Amino acid sequence: MFCVLMAITQYLSFQKYLLNRSAEKQNTINELNRISDQFQTTLNNSLSVTKTLAFIVDNYGIPEDFSTVGKELLENNSNINAVQLLQNGVITHVYPLKENEVLIGYNVLGDSSRNKELIKSYDKGELYFSGPFELRQGGMGVVGRFPIKHKKNYDFAAVIIKFSSLLESSGILTANSSSNFVFQLSKINLNTNKEEFFLPVLDAKLLNESIFINIPQGDWKLYATTIKSNRWDGVIELILLGLILSFLGGYIFWYILKQPFKLEKLVREKTKTIQSNKNHFKALVENSLDAVVILNQEGFNLYASPSITSVLGYTVKEILKINLFEILHEDDKPLVVKSLNFVMQNTGHPINGHFSRIKHKDGSWRWVESIVTNLLDNPSVNGIVINFRDITQKKNAEDQLLKEKALSDAVINSLPGIFYFYNKAGKFLNWNTNFEFVSGYSTSEIKNMHPIDFYAEEDKAYISEKIKEVFEKGESFAETYFYTKNKEKIYYYFTGKSIQYEDEWCLIGVGIDMTQRKNAEIQKEFEHRDKEALINSTNDLIWSISKNLKLIAGNKAFLESNKKYTGKEISIGDSIFINEDDYNKEYIDYWKTNYVRALQGEFFALETFVPSNQYGDEHYIETNFNPIYNKEIIEGVACFSRNVTENRMYQKAILKTNTKLETAQEIAKLGYWELDLKTNVLFWTSQVYAIWGVTENTFKVSFDNLIATIHPEDKAIFLKHQKEALIGLHPMHVEHRILKPNGEVIWVREIGKLVLDIEGTPIYFEGSVQDITAQKITEIELKEQNQFITTAIDNLPVGIALRDIKTGVFTLINKNFTEIYGWPKEDLIDVETFFKNVYPKDSYRKDIQNQIYKDIASKDTKRMNWEGLQITTKKGEKRFTNAKNIPLYEQNIMISTVLDVTEKVLAEEELQKSNEHYEYVTKATFDAIWDWDLDNETIYWGVGFQTIFGHKNLKNNFKAWTANIHPEDLDRVVKSINASIAGVEKNWAGEYRYKRENGKYAFVKDKGIILRNMDGKAIRMVGAIQDTTQQKEYEKRILDVNEKLRYLSAHLQTAREEERITIAREIHDELGQQLTGIKLDASWLKNKTAVLYPEGIERTTRLINSINLTINKVRKIATDLRPGVLDDLGLEAAMEWHLEHFEEQSGISCTLKTKSIASHYNKDINTSIYRIFQEALTNVMRHSEATKVEIKLYEKNEHLILEILDNGKGITETEKNNNLSLGISGMKERAIMLNGDFLLKKRKERGTQLIVSIPLNNQKENL
Repeated sequence: MFCVLMAITQYLSFQKYLLNRSAEKQNTINELNRISDQFQTTLNNSLSVTKTLAFIVDNYGIPEDFSTVGKELLENNSNINAVQLLQNGVITHVYPLKENEVLIGYNVLGDSSRNKELIKSYDKGELYFSGPFELRQGGMGVVGRFPIKHKKNYDFAAVIIKFSSLLESSGILTANSSSNFVFQLSKINLNTNKEEFFLPVLDAKLLNESIFINIPQGDWKLYATTIKSNRWDGVIELILLGLILSFLGGYIFWYILKQPFKLEKLVREKTKTIQSNKNHFKALVENSLDAVVILNQEGFNLYASPSITSVLGYTVKEILKINLFEILHEDDKPLVVKSLNFVMQNTGHPINGHFSRIKHKDGSWRWVESIVTNLLDNPSVNGIVINFRDITQKKNAEDQLLKEKALSDAVINSLPGIFYFYNKAGKFLNWNTNFEFVSGYSTSEIKNMHPIDFYAEEDKAYISEKIKEVFEKGESFAETYFYTKNKEKIYYYFTGKSIQYEDEWCLIGVGIDMTQRKNAEIQKEFEHRDKEALINSTNDLIWSISKNLKLIAGNKAFLESNKKYTGKEISIGDSIFINEDDYNKEYIDYWKTNYVRALQGEFFALETFVPSNQYGDEHYIETNFNPIYNKEIIEGVACFSRNVTENRMYQKAILKTNTKLETAQEIAKLGYWELDLKTNVLFWTSQVYAIWGVTENTFKVSFDNLIATIHPEDKAIFLKHQKEALIGLHPMHVEHRILKPNGEVIWVREIGKLVLDIEGTPIYFEGSVQDITAQKITEIELKEQNQFITTAIDNLPVGIALRDIKTGVFTLINKNFTEIYGWPKEDLIDVETFFKNVYPKDSYRKDIQNQIYKDIASKDTKRMNWEGLQITTKKGEKRFTNAKNIPLYEQNIMISTVLDVTEKVLAEEELQKSNEHYEYVTKATFDAIWDWDLDNETIYWGVGFQTIFGHKNLKNNFKAWTANIHPEDLDRVVKSINASIAGVEKNWAGEYRYKRENGKYAFVKDKGIILRNMDGKAIRMVGAIQDTTQQKEYEKRILDVNEKLRYLSAHLQTAREEERITIAREIHDELGQQLTGIKLDASWLKNKTAVLYPEGIERTTRLINSINLTINKVRKIATDLRPGVLDDLGLEAAMEWHLEHFEEQSGISCTLKTKSIASHYNKDINTSIYRIFQEALTNVMRHSEATKVEIKLYEKNEHLILEILDNGKGITETEKNNNLSLGISGMKERAIMLNGDFLLKKRKERGTQLIVSIPLNNQKENL
């Protein structure tokens, strides 16, 4: 036992040593990660600098003030020592230039010792660091280069970081000098392919024990190791402790020997527990809805759970004989093979949510979702475990949902009504395409319109009040004319409902074209007034009630009678019993019982005795109860009541003698008829004649004449009911229309029955007929109202459903409700099926369901409003909805509404992305961007206002901007921008001085785009301010230099002309006179030679001829230097003289035209015009290939104008703008020195045109 304990304690000591070493390694890794993070942070700061510089070059070209840009970049990045710009691999710009001059012009691409890392940066397309190496300007450093790729050259934005700065910012210097860790940095040299180390070399032992991490920005390896090891901490102590424990172990060993029985018991208990867990697991697997199979590597089943039968129909024995690929769908086999290969190669990485089709035993294909796990290495399994479940119904449902989604989209786009959605301020947020089609307005026009803009002036107050009512009460409706863009008016029924959208209350609704209904109502109104007058002209009581015993309509006699006996007025919609205290219980029960009989479909008439009371004497009334049908549904009861007191008294008197009258009173008392079946004679009472609108004298009662009065569309049904009654199937009860002689069509109800004799033989067919026109009108109106309500609900842009609060069963669902949720009505039977289908994910459904139930239980309507709910359609499509419940507790009804806000949610996401892009652009540019909302008079200031001008808390209004404009520029700028806003311009631009935060003014260039609505009114301006202070300073310096150069040039030109005059005079006077003297001497010598030396005559003759040529050459030189004719005879004569020589020399035809010129001009004008003229002709001869030149010289508006035109090939833009062309530059300078204008251009037809205009300013000279 001692040895055993000794071995154990020494093993623990060794494990302690391993733990210490592991902790030491982990600390080293943590320190290495910290240093690496700081190292890469320094490099990432360089990325922002190089990307910014690349962005500037990419969008604006290479900055002229590169030093300013470089300075700003370095000020925000203290770890970077310099920035560079490389063009095609050559360093062209660097900041700071001081101490870096040697870099300018350095061709990195051509340097074989440096170009490999440059090319690698270009190929990677991202920031890559070269080095560290010895910099050309001195010292060690790294260079990060970011390629400007689209330039298609080796162009880079680059930064230089001194190696010491990089080590200091990353913390390597501090760590190497003061911590327990030491670091080394290395890199593979691309030229030698060997690893180079850049820090003091670690000894081999430390380097071998070190840990390294890769830094991809420069392909470096950063090594780290500890100097002082703590691996033996606590190990020695543990060894000593082991010795002590070994001795103690021997002592207690004997005690342990006594524990075998306890151990055996514990083993039995544990074994029992394990077996129980095994049985539980087996039961779980075998009774699970999911099937579990274990495959070998060839795809054969090694094991299958019993649930395989419920999923695929095979028994366990059958499935074990089948290879997986035999029952796998052909289209799914490649994916399954790929998945199995992945699982085989990646042990411990199961594949979740794998979908495939497997053939059921019945031959059908079943979709299954599976989880595949590789347990080949597990000896207890030794196979691939697949858990799968049948999701065929889910898949089919998803396919069906996709089809229904396509159908619902088509239905929405085919809606005939107009849809609108706007906020409380009247700004349209959405509308359908039919709105644009009906109104005639475009999308952009509607965006800038107010809802009341679509109505006539006299209706705007009404519509405004209705809109206000929507926001106050939650909903409203209106009917009025809708005006289109073409001033066409259409009668519409408008609905409105308030909803909360993006933290503001909005109105949503639809408009239904009611033009036909309006016309019908107008016609109906005329008819209704006639019928109302007819109904109100009788003293009989006529009224109708709804199913809930509320008054639908009543004639004048009914309303007056009710007021007489109750002392109170009853109105449409009131309970038929206004105040039940006014009636005794027996009376109320009597009438309620009869109303219920009629509501159950029974047609009957009752006679009621009314005892005398304070309002009148006793009397009898007869009341007919007639159910009002809407198709097969009873919607109410129509009643007809008349005072039959006199008839009752008369009936008592003649009861015994007038059986027929008694029968008629018993059946209806409205109109009695009788058909003698033996004689076929038809009898009518006078009331029947009155109903038919005929008299006994003018109308012969017969069956044929009766049939002739029945409406053609109703004859068949009348004859059918009559026939069935005559053969005894059932009494006759039929409603039909008759045509009165005056053309009026009325509705009647006929009730008839057979009268049998004692033997049961029919002898009479008798019955009553009743005018039910008023009742039918009520039924039709009620039907139209119901149809209208149903149509309106189905055409609302929101989904609406009604359900029973207690049972949760839906009683009404409009089409938008099913379209929005993407489930048909048959799948939304009640609340439970609704939640199960619409929220298929269990956890999400549970959370949503609990929250909604809690909100409904609170009975707080504000809580019954849920926004942004994610639902799933039957096709599996995800949508976002806003839902709201409106409880009607008294009616046990819950109204549920839903609105599809998927597009809104997606639009908000896109808007957020757009805003992010806008923010990035604002931060990346060097301009100060502003956005001015002219309607709200607010201005958004970009970050450039702080970056460029130093303004941190600038107020967002117009005054905050103008307060910083220089007082001398303020009036001009404000007038300019106001004029642009008031006009029709799309753009505005201006230059002015703008005050910085430090009080100094900057020269700026400001440009904005003006956005206008459909009326041309400016509603928004977006622009940017550019700081042009340095540019202005450069321009001023250039102007000063140009002015000095021009002054110097003028001085040189004058000096040159003076020098030419002097030289020409000296050549002409001095050299000319000397040559003339030489000629005279030569002539004398010739004469003497002729006598004394005849052979020399020829030589002296050649000498004289040479002297003559020299004299002519001298004269020409003197003339070219300064033609005397210019000073003696003036400009015109000098030009004519020069043209003669020019034509002789060039062969080009020349024409000079002068007009209104002075005889002489001052010397500067003469000289400049002549020299320009002379240079122009020289250029024509050299370059134009012209054959003809036309020269014009004239005065106009106190200007002397020289115009030269040729018919040559014409000057090109390149030639005209060539700064190296001294001839053109000289001509232009001569014109500018005299404050003149110079124009040189190519003529449209052919050739070149030169125009010089010199102001005279009384510079003419007269001889």
